[in-house]
Formats: sequence, C-alpha cells, structure tokens
Amino acid sequence: VEDDNFKYSLNSREELDKAKIKATFKDGINPETGEILPSVYIEEVETVNIKINGVSYSVPQGSTILEAVRYAGINIPTLCYLKDINEIGACRMCVVEVKGARSLVASCVYPVNEGMEVFTNTKRVLDSRKTTLELILSNHERKCLSCSRSNNCELQKLCLDLGVDDEFRYEGAKTKTEVDDSSMHLI
Repeated sequence: VEDDNFKYSLNSREELDKAKIKATFKDGINPETGEILPSVYIEEVETVNIKINGVSYSVPQGSTILEAVRYAGINIPTLCYLKDINEIGACRMCVVEVKGARSLVASCVYPVNEGMEVFTNTKRVLDSRKTTLELILSNHERKCLSCSRSNNCELQKLCLDLGVDDEFRYEGAKTKTEVDDSSMHLI
C-alpha cells in the first residue's frame, strides 16, 4: 500500500491495524479506458493511550473497549456483537470494569478515551459474566446433545470457559417461541 506520503507492505488486516493507518479501498474508473481500478486512500489514525489490565497501549481513537482489547490480543466473550451490524450491548457477556465508572460497562459499545484504565478479568467481571450466562441458560431449550451446533456452539464454549456446570440454577418458566415460517428465507 503506498501513496505520496506513505509506503507500507502489509499482508493482512491485522498488520494494517497495527500500523496505525486507515486504508479505504474504493474502485475507480480509468476515464480513458473505462477499466475499473482499485484505489487505496491512506490516512494516519489518531490514537489514545489506555491501560488494559495494567499494561499500557496506544489504540485507535474512536474505537470501542472491545476493539482495543482485541487489538491488544486479549479475548473478551461476546454473544450478540456483530461489528457494523449489531452493536447494542444486549447480551452483557462483554462487560469489563473501567476505573471510575459506577458499574460494569458493555465493552462492545463503550468508547475508549485518553487515560482510561480497563480491567477484563477481575472477580467482579468474571462473576457477572457467569451469572449472565446462567440467566441466558435459564431460558434456553437445553437440547445440546441433539443440537446441530453441538461442539460448535459459542454458548457451550462460554459455559466451559466460565465454569458453568449447573444449567438448572435459575429454573423457571421459559419464553414460548414459535417458528416464523411465513417466508422461505426465514426458515
């Protein structure tokens, strides 16, 4: 990737992110031949300094805590997060502790700011994730042995990771759902 001010040889999206540049890829048209040509627009990314679990990082300004933590190579579980599609913080599995915040925050929607201190693995955070997962399971069908996603299921993986082994802890009424088969693309 190069332009008048920069020259980079990058092999992956991860390398592009770590180079602290932003590349926008757009197709252009050669006015003489009509040929479609790929174009790359490069700009330096402003960064902020934060601490994650006591380690200092410089991360892209405007990113969420989840993006910053992943940039640092730390895993935070998510169930509802789909970048640019569904960033609502509804499942609460990605909660983290932020120094000075009144409560745990959903890392997928909480933006980073200069000097922020984030803790991803405190007892409070892990207990909250475990309780949230147990509550999700309380309204789950629990047909894991016959489920087509068995052994390829984020919910099962989280249960193993967080030590959830009592799927009946919050036993109660389940929400009744019906299959919407009004259109073939929904089935």
